[in-house]
Amino acid sequence: MTVIRILIAATLMTPVLATAQTQTAPSPEWPVSAGSYVRIESSVLGSGFHKGNVVTSTSDTLLFQPKADAPAIQIATPNIVKLEVAGPQKTHKARGALIGFLIGAGAGAILGAATYKKDQCAGICVVPDARSFDATLGAVLLGVPGAIIGAIVGAHPSNTWVPVAVPRR
Repeated sequence: MTVIRILIAATLMTPVLATAQTQTAPSPEWPVSAGSYVRIESSVLGSGFHKGNVVTSTSDTLLFQPKADAPAIQIATPNIVKLEVAGPQKTHKARGALIGFLIGAGAGAILGAATYKKDQCAGICVVPDARSFDATLGAVLLGVPGAIIGAIVGAHPSNTWVPVAVPRR
């Protein structure tokens, strides 16, 4: 029971970055501006989403360039199943730190409890001799590096995608 209380206290005391409120960008209007980074689903391009840049767009067509060195592809609006524009990028540092801490602390607690040996202390004993102490020490020693590694992994930015209402003609 003591181990659980200590783990809960350590989890609550872990400095985790507060997640900022994110504002959703308003839905971009058609025509999409030239140079916008988009992902598009169209039968003309094949199955699934394809990412690239908009060269130009008119009321009934979109000129899409999948790669910088590839030729642009003209797509009529009726052939566009779904179109999304890249919104602001965001990171997941707080979530990564929390997941890393929980994985590290869990592994450390298990490892600390599993490797516990009764100490034969005859004189003044400084370190408490209990399985729960070893489990807690293992949780802290592996939880902190786990949180740091998780924050580093979560720092990689990812795109948010904002859907665009494509006109049908």
